[in-house]
Amino acid sequence: MGSMPDDRKTLGQVLSTSSSSSSSPFSTPAFTSNGTLGRVLTFEVPKGPMLRRRPGICSERYEREKAEFEKIPLYERMWIGLGRDARLEPTDALQSAKTFQRACEQMPDEIPKSALDEKLQQLNDHYSGKSPLPPEQSLELRRRTSFLQDVYTPGPRWENSVSGAESAWLSEQNLRFGNSLGIALLGPLFGAPGAATRVLGGSEQQVAAANQFGASAFDMATAHVGFGGGKRAPEPLPRPGESMRGAPLEPVSRTVEGKSRRPVPEPTPRNTSSAREGTVVTRRPMSPEERAQRIEELAKDPAQGGKATAKTRREAEVGLSMEEQGKLPGPITRDPTGASEFIDSTGQKWDVKGWNSQYAPRGYNTPDAMALIQKEMGVGENVIVDTLKMSPQHIGELQTAVGNAGLNNRVIFH
Repeated sequence: MGSMPDDRKTLGQVLSTSSSSSSSPFSTPAFTSNGTLGRVLTFEVPKGPMLRRRPGICSERYEREKAEFEKIPLYERMWIGLGRDARLEPTDALQSAKTFQRACEQMPDEIPKSALDEKLQQLNDHYSGKSPLPPEQSLELRRRTSFLQDVYTPGPRWENSVSGAESAWLSEQNLRFGNSLGIALLGPLFGAPGAATRVLGGSEQQVAAANQFGASAFDMATAHVGFGGGKRAPEPLPRPGESMRGAPLEPVSRTVEGKSRRPVPEPTPRNTSSAREGTVVTRRPMSPEERAQRIEELAKDPAQGGKATAKTRREAEVGLSMEEQGKLPGPITRDPTGASEFIDSTGQKWDVKGWNSQYAPRGYNTPDAMALIQKEMGVGENVIVDTLKMSPQHIGELQTAVGNAGLNNRVIFH
């Protein structure tokens, strides 16, 4: 859970408690914590001890994340932030630290200790059942309290785990995000069932089911017109004296100069099915030497001057594996423009994306992952998800989000 207040929150909103307190004309106005000089001029005297912000605390997190980022080899750093908004930091971790720094610098040098104590007491009352709060309010209170602790009392501390109600609320929000994304991508026609279900007050689970129906209708429509799954029309029968297109010049059993001509036996082929074409493609298996050579060819990235790196070799391994499994119509080739990773035999571009669960939530979180997938699709590219560094839980969450958004025909998992 993030510990930063929203940039739109004012100082008074950050310090205010979630529960409303009674006020009267004779009540003492809230302490604004505007510094020693301001308190003298406004005749406001705090009661009780104060918490002071340690010098340099605001920039510590950003400097630490930046030092970790600079440990990454330069040739990898050059491509990490590719495609991100130029106003953002190259990684989510750096952006999170920068946002914290900006919010921290807007806070006063000191605040009354009672401001933090009140929030901690509210949390204790919530978790003890004395004064329970709705999930959205309790999560907001946790976030603001954690931010104040990071600024004024940094260090190890104990925090309650997310409750079942809070976890369910977060899952509902993630599902709502995925459904909204699915409605947008399916368009006004095929996204209409999901949109109508939401307008009529249906649950997000019902909206997800409606999106699945819209996605199925989209698949059927595109298959009917021959896009991404249509079958080629049969060729007309040959006229007498003509040969079928692709037929051998001579019948294989015809006798030539007194000898029977038989086809040369081919190596035993293997069958791989093509998900996009719905047919079975027969290919001769590659030898280890041929496969290694193919990997090197696919790893040469035009965006890096045709060089092959550890990252591009991993992409090549993923792409070739998808081709071998029949999930990509082959043979695939490297995109000569460098905009995407590969182009399959139908001309469809594919981009390889991967996340690292070890560094979650900055290494992986479902909303950011879906936003990145949506961005690639916005430029006409499909996505291959490399799950090498993803946990089974995160793989399942992303697969569910992709399915709810109706994108199973454009996103495949390796």
